[in-house]
Amino acid sequence: MISQCVTLIDQGRQVVATAQVAEQDGTFAGRINLSSMPVQLRRLFKEHEDIVNTQHVRLLRQKDESMNKQYVEQREDVYWVAGTRVSLDSIVYAFLEGQTAESIAQSFPVLTLEQVYGAITFCLANRPDIDAYLRREEAEFETLRQAWRTQDAMFYQKMADARRQRQTIQP
Repeated sequence: MISQCVTLIDQGRQVVATAQVAEQDGTFAGRINLSSMPVQLRRLFKEHEDIVNTQHVRLLRQKDESMNKQYVEQREDVYWVAGTRVSLDSIVYAFLEGQTAESIAQSFPVLTLEQVYGAITFCLANRPDIDAYLRREEAEFETLRQAWRTQDAMFYQKMADARRQRQTIQP
């Protein structure tokens, strides 16, 4: 059974009613508490109670569905921003380097600002798991990097020599 309490507020920011709605096995039942509501609104609500309850339940269902968006998914043991090819690692490292969500969204045109905030929220809510994941990914990368250096040692030696030569030329 899922139960939610909603407060109805008029334009003057005053509480006019509270509603308790519960769902059990797909069936909704609701009760609106009219005790704090002005008399004119109370009559209107009583006249249209069936419509109000139906619309209220529909609003609750829409709210509940929008609150359950998935911003991150895991495919083949790698975290991705849901529905994209952007790795969560990219978002996390940019965020940890001090970039704002807005600048991250600009760096990844395929992402909306909502997706970036959703990914950051996911990371913060699951910090121990994400930290462990990032450590595993870094260790795997380092293992691969060492294997590449071993396989093509001559190439990496030439790169190191060129870097040293460039540093001696420039002050």
